[in-house]
Amino acid sequence: MMSLEDKIRTLNPQQREELKSRLAGALNQMPEATRASMLDRLRGLQTSTAPSMARPATAPPSATATPQAPADLQWWQKGLQAVAAPFEAVEKGFATAVTAPFTKPVAGTENLPFWERERAEYEAWQSPWGVKGAIQSVPWFATAIASGGIGVVGGLGARLGISGLTKAAAIGTKVLKPALQVERIINYPISKPLELAAKKVLPGVVSKAARIVTDLQPMNDAISAATQPSKLRSLVNMSIGGKQPFKGMAEAIAGKAATADNPAAVGLVGRAILRFEGANKAIATTSTLNRLGNSKKLFNLTDEGLMKIGEKEVHLNTIRTYPEKYAKNLTSKQNDWIRQAQILEQEKLALLERNGIEINKLNFEDGGVYAGRRVVGKFTPEGELIEGGYIGAGQPAKPGVKMAQEKTRVFNDIKEATDAGFRYLPEEEALYYNTAGAYNRVADKQFANWFLERVPYRTTAVGGDIAVANTTMKGTQTALKQMNSIALKLKNNESVSGQMLRGIKKYYPEEYEQIKLFTKGKYTQSDVDGVLRFVWNEQKTNAADWANIKNEFTKARKSLVRPGFTGTMAPDIPAFAGKVFTSPEAKDYINIIRKELNPQFNSALNAVNQVNAVGRYFALAGDVSVGGIQLLFLAGAHPKIYGKAMTGFVRSFFDPLYHDNFIAKHLATIQNHPGLIISKGGATEMTEAMAREGLLNKGPLKIIGTPLVPFQRGFETALDTAGVYMAEAYQHLGTSPARMAQVDAFINEFRGLLSTKRLSLSSTQRQLERATILAPQYNRAVGALLTDMTQGNLRGQLARQAMIKGTGAIMAMTVAVSLAMGESEDEIADHLNPMSSNFMTWDVAGQRVGPGSKVRSLMYLFGKITKNPEDAAYHASRFVRGNFSPFLGTSIDLITGKDYMGDPTRDGLLNLTETVVGENLLPIWVQSVTTEGGELKERVLRGLTEFGGGRAYPAGSYVELRELQDKKAQEQYGVSWEALGQRADGMVAQMQIARDPELQQLTMKASEESAKFAHGEQLVWNSYTDRADQVGNVVLKEIQQASVQFEATGDGSKLRERVNQAYWLKSQMMNELLQQDEFKLVKDAFGKPLTPAQRQEMQPQKLLYRDYNELMYSPDMFDQYGEYRFDEADRRRQQFIQHYGSEALASVEAVIGEKRADEPIAVKALRQAREVLKPYWAIEDAVYAKYATGLKQIAVQIDNIERTDRIAAKRLLLKYPDIMRARKLIAVAKKRMKLQHPDMATALRIFYS
Repeated sequence: MMSLEDKIRTLNPQQREELKSRLAGALNQMPEATRASMLDRLRGLQTSTAPSMARPATAPPSATATPQAPADLQWWQKGLQAVAAPFEAVEKGFATAVTAPFTKPVAGTENLPFWERERAEYEAWQSPWGVKGAIQSVPWFATAIASGGIGVVGGLGARLGISGLTKAAAIGTKVLKPALQVERIINYPISKPLELAAKKVLPGVVSKAARIVTDLQPMNDAISAATQPSKLRSLVNMSIGGKQPFKGMAEAIAGKAATADNPAAVGLVGRAILRFEGANKAIATTSTLNRLGNSKKLFNLTDEGLMKIGEKEVHLNTIRTYPEKYAKNLTSKQNDWIRQAQILEQEKLALLERNGIEINKLNFEDGGVYAGRRVVGKFTPEGELIEGGYIGAGQPAKPGVKMAQEKTRVFNDIKEATDAGFRYLPEEEALYYNTAGAYNRVADKQFANWFLERVPYRTTAVGGDIAVANTTMKGTQTALKQMNSIALKLKNNESVSGQMLRGIKKYYPEEYEQIKLFTKGKYTQSDVDGVLRFVWNEQKTNAADWANIKNEFTKARKSLVRPGFTGTMAPDIPAFAGKVFTSPEAKDYINIIRKELNPQFNSALNAVNQVNAVGRYFALAGDVSVGGIQLLFLAGAHPKIYGKAMTGFVRSFFDPLYHDNFIAKHLATIQNHPGLIISKGGATEMTEAMAREGLLNKGPLKIIGTPLVPFQRGFETALDTAGVYMAEAYQHLGTSPARMAQVDAFINEFRGLLSTKRLSLSSTQRQLERATILAPQYNRAVGALLTDMTQGNLRGQLARQAMIKGTGAIMAMTVAVSLAMGESEDEIADHLNPMSSNFMTWDVAGQRVGPGSKVRSLMYLFGKITKNPEDAAYHASRFVRGNFSPFLGTSIDLITGKDYMGDPTRDGLLNLTETVVGENLLPIWVQSVTTEGGELKERVLRGLTEFGGGRAYPAGSYVELRELQDKKAQEQYGVSWEALGQRADGMVAQMQIARDPELQQLTMKASEESAKFAHGEQLVWNSYTDRADQVGNVVLKEIQQASVQFEATGDGSKLRERVNQAYWLKSQMMNELLQQDEFKLVKDAFGKPLTPAQRQEMQPQKLLYRDYNELMYSPDMFDQYGEYRFDEADRRRQQFIQHYGSEALASVEAVIGEKRADEPIAVKALRQAREVLKPYWAIEDAVYAKYATGLKQIAVQIDNIERTDRIAAKRLLLKYPDIMRARKLIAVAKKRMKLQHPDMATALRIFYS
């Protein structure tokens, strides 16, 4: 008889964990010291025992078996060996930790705790000679260097032959303490108190075998965690005037889990959570098979799943069904794969049996085993299997156990299947869907039971004597049919299986015994005929009674199936068939359930989402960006876990089986965290394009998708590694289902993961979100994380702690980078200010470089809005447009002709190709390298930064312009450009510098780039400047045409007239421009007088424009006849030059469209003539100045009358003789001046003749 100790040692790891857990409660009555000692000894026993799971014959020996002491050791050496044991534990512990990432998994250790798994793998590692010894020596050399060594102990060990003492250098260090405790308790025997306690709980533990396919969490736990009462929940469900105004919005944001308030809605929330958990667990459990290799490669299968064995092709499912028959034809690895698949089949079957789901088990008379199978499958747009099928007659004849949602179809060939919308399913994928289907059945059963416990109903089942009579009748009829069938088989000398005797014994026990002998060959033809006569007589005798029973039963049944006025039935829902719900609300409940169980899918949206998935993958997962986007803040919150995650990325990138091995190793952790999202196999929105149903796994796009598979593996492995290790780190906080749910939710959100199915969002809303938003679930996860930070629960506490650590680390990194670049304190602070354009970005080789992540983007967005609240709509709209899905974003870009950055999208074939193809079928880092220009080193810098998840883009011409302006200002004036502008003569100096051709080119380029991002008031000013420039072009064109006419005709008077008209026209057009409503902002800016303080604060260039406009286009520039005063314009220009300088005038007129430097030679000659003739025209003022005031005005009026009525003018002149005398004096003076100044005579002759 086995001792209790031996029994415990034979337990598998999960059984031992269960035993330890139960013993903890059983030992509570012991004294504290005894109880602690007993638990330590139990842990010691667990450490010293090897996994007892069934292994193939080729499995390595137990890696944790206790080593035996050499037989030739002396007694004193044995004593010292005990002293040395802890040091051996330290060196092996160190070696185990160091080699953990590199050692290969050991079969049968999937469910062991992490440290035991790694220790077993280290022990089984076949390292090159001397490697293990070298690694194990490292801690002793390290501690010896740190502490100076312990020579005495080392010498003693060398003399006595104890290697552990020779290596020991720090006996009292903390690192030795756990090893000493572990090694010491290994040798403790199981004491009597422990033995007594163990005997009580051991039977229950043994009956609960360690499971790979574990149970779902209870429905109540899922619901209570998802619908915990809160103030926010009460608010969104608040009723006002009989309505719930916030419910719709809350349901759209947080799903039905936030608003469910009746049994149907709440139950469906729980069902969604359980089905999500089941899919997650199915991924994890199937990894224990996938870790052994891809079936197609491992078995060298054809596309139809056939393996060449001898001259025959056998389907892999057939091999799984008859493993013993084909074992000799398979390699050890192939046999291991078959065994593991069968273990999963058995585990799946056990799951259904534990949850009370009745299934039909197949009986293989020739030694076969059940291998659940779907050769082909049909899927919903969301990737859920809705129908399975087989091809040809060569498949197993019996379909096996069918899930409730399954349908089974048979096709003649694969083409027929694909034409019907099916695709081939590899064995491991079929096994996954079978396992997920089993979990779905369990979830549906829990949901149905939970709902039925809360909604009153009655059954339609007939009870009483008539029910018993009906059951007996049917049983009797079935037994007689079986007896008849057996007799016919015996009559034809056919074999009869034992299954055919079922059902006879209960109703005909004597006949059963006789027929049982007949099936063994002990019968005559007369005996068989006797059975047939017996069956016929029984049927005839009971026919009348059976007819009465059937009639009475039918009547009773009809009365029960009538639901009545308030009753409701749901025969289309299998779980509710045969039940009548009697509550008044039942009809609404059933309609809610029907709607959820029959989701609507839009085929058009599905096609759009297939395209979006490709763009989403390239934007979020087609590189190494997971470390710089999704896991950026993890680097600060949990740097060790971050390091493991990125190590996992690299290892999975090169090893296709690493991810499955990792999940299999940590299966227990995943099973203990029902809400932890596993991203493997395209299970999340970020890599769904790479999943089996994804666009990058179909047709010609598969060529693009194939080289990206390693990135998918790495991305998913990094997320899962981070999730698993975070789950293990926070395991101690999950003291209840609700707290565990909060822990899992936080871990998901911190990795940028969230399941909208788990929130019970409708399928239509999920499709719409995926069709319009780049990454709806990622955005929801980030939003939920930021929202959690305001909550007072465990989830909020974890979010705050992690974000504070993560943000602190990123800020420290920001400071470190800035210091390394030699920046000042103000510049460093600028990088930490979300309101600055330098927020977490630096100028590196002409590129703006910084970290990525949605959180950083949101902080920058909030900073810009805080800085300029009036621009909130603009910044928010750009942010939203940048988060549109690829399909929607591209569509809007093509319709508007510009993308959200302002770049053209359809100005040519190149732009169109970049918009349609580049932005949707190229990873972001490739787009940055190929489309954003720059030199090779700049492109490489951007590409590497984007590849790693950072943000990189050209700094822009404005930055280059400022740098060149500073350089020129320093060279010529010894100060920066900005400092130069503050000097009294700075404006003129800047304008002189600005004439540099290189600066002019950069200025133009910067202006073009600036125009792309103009918004608000800047858009108005830009529009006004453009319109003013158009006016200037009109005037310039008229002047040029007048010049051409003058050169052809020599008519200077006509030139002068047309030039005057052109400038008059410009003044009119500029004034009309300011009168338009769209330029009211400009008019107000020019029209309101400025205080000295305002003039001091205004930008110098804008102040120049304002003063010029006030001088040159004020109302007093026109005389009483509406004529433009050209002479006054010239005078005011001189006034402007005296105040600001000619350089300033030239700058302003160049901007607003005057452009006198571009005037034709003839017009310049006209202006020069006006300058020459100024003394000539001044004669008139000088003469009239000698007469009475006002006489000149009267003379002008007479001149105007004289043009139309000479007689009237003569009468007036007779009244003013002084005007006649003044005219004579003026004529004489002008004649004299023309004689003295030939240039005046020439000017008059050319332009005034």
